[in-house]
Amino acid sequence: MKIAFDAKRYFHNSSGLGNYSRTLVDGLRSRYASELNLNLLDKPSGALPWWRSYGLGKTASDWGADIFHGLSNELPFDLPSSVKSVVTIHDVLFKSRPNDYPFLDRLIYNYKTQYALKKADIVVVTSEFTESEIKKYYQAEIDKYFFSKRLNRKVIYQSISTKYLSYSWNPHPENLYIIYHSSFVARKNHLNLIKAFAEVCHLFPHNLILAGKGNLEAELNKTVNDLNLSDRIIFYQYPSDDQLEELLVKSSGFIYPSFTEGFGIPLVEAATIGIPMALSKIPVFQELMNGVETVGWFDPYSVNEISQSILQLTETKSAQYSRLLEKVDVSNITKQYYDIYQSLLK
Repeated sequence: MKIAFDAKRYFHNSSGLGNYSRTLVDGLRSRYASELNLNLLDKPSGALPWWRSYGLGKTASDWGADIFHGLSNELPFDLPSSVKSVVTIHDVLFKSRPNDYPFLDRLIYNYKTQYALKKADIVVVTSEFTESEIKKYYQAEIDKYFFSKRLNRKVIYQSISTKYLSYSWNPHPENLYIIYHSSFVARKNHLNLIKAFAEVCHLFPHNLILAGKGNLEAELNKTVNDLNLSDRIIFYQYPSDDQLEELLVKSSGFIYPSFTEGFGIPLVEAATIGIPMALSKIPVFQELMNGVETVGWFDPYSVNEISQSILQLTETKSAQYSRLLEKVDVSNITKQYYDIYQSLLK
């Protein structure tokens, strides 16, 4: 079975979509090496900016692909119908939070999503929440004859690198801190977290570490300085994988105040390590944590609720996430994709 992948994120994205791509493809390679011939298609030398939309499909077809898998919300327009197609849609946040995206980007993302829904033989969504969002924003398209005749959606959660299974939570006894690692963008809600930390940080010795990258870092640094908390809130910009893993293992707790997500890979990473956590009470986190009791919840719009969750988090000494870890088991998820590929060629 020959499968071609749109591998832009695999090679060039160090966070969510890149981690998803690498975990999936590497898992398929290690478990089904004798059954699958995988081709990671990256930007060719001298390619035009729209190489993923026009060019990638022909490349896959010329290689002899049986299946093309678009790993991040889109399929090439030049993919011939003789090649079966799978697309993974991670979120439609450009619809639910339009102010976070430039107008032209929203138009492009919307068009590509519509096309992927129409073209794909199977659409994989990474959470039931994202599936509900697709129904919410694309029901008119789904109801059209050619959509309802073809559209086949399947929810498969995202797994994470197996290396996290080798780590165990071991908080530093002297350097106490809670951690949030995420892109520095508006929907990640760093500002409310900083304000909440400022309200209660005099009650405990723990610092707050913010690890990531993004266009809001300067604004966040200014807020921290204005609150005279530069000695209590520490930024780690572009941490390496090794640095981030060490920061997580030695932390006293993990907090995730995001306003909305399509999934939440950092949550799964923290749970795999066994770190106590406090989370935004948003649908996708509640979906993932269904059956997990050792979690602190808060309204991400309430600074006071975040403050109280921080206090609770600094006092939490253990956590249990077996129900979540069953849902994101790498072997199980990899097999689900393998079964999808097989079903397309029957």
